[in-house]
Amino acid sequence: AEAFMEEVVAYLKQPPTVLENATPAARLVTANLQSEIQPLIHRMQKEGFSHIPILDEKQFYGMFSTGIFFSLALDKKECLRAQKIEDVKEYLAIERHACETFAFVDKDMTVDEARELLNRARGPHHKRLAALLITEHGRPQEPLLGLATPWDVMMDDAPLKRQKR
Repeated sequence: AEAFMEEVVAYLKQPPTVLENATPAARLVTANLQSEIQPLIHRMQKEGFSHIPILDEKQFYGMFSTGIFFSLALDKKECLRAQKIEDVKEYLAIERHACETFAFVDKDMTVDEARELLNRARGPHHKRLAALLITEHGRPQEPLLGLATPWDVMMDDAPLKRQKR
């Protein structure tokens, strides 16, 4: 019981941050405007993820996701095998995603604050909040430090990660 109380006190003194639960930028699968689409699609399917941040240097440019194909279909565009990310760049901006939205958050945001944001967040047209993009101060023009999905936020294992360090 004493160990449990110590964990609770430690949690309250230093609540876990969303960055602790996120995939750090160094481990993210990312692409740039010159990346070819077809290998990205295969990797997404093989590894089971649906979002790839597009970076210009370390700065966030946009998000390549399965939802882009929905937008392309709505606009009656085709996604050809030889296309590069730059060929669909008009669809990468986070506000262009038809079914989902993204939020930039400060690296010091707590997991509890992130949960609250996810629970109340609905973008325009009731879009779901698909990911939190973590930067130093929550600004899009800053280098991307990590990405947290709702799953990362809801499954708070940061205290376990701290113990493993």
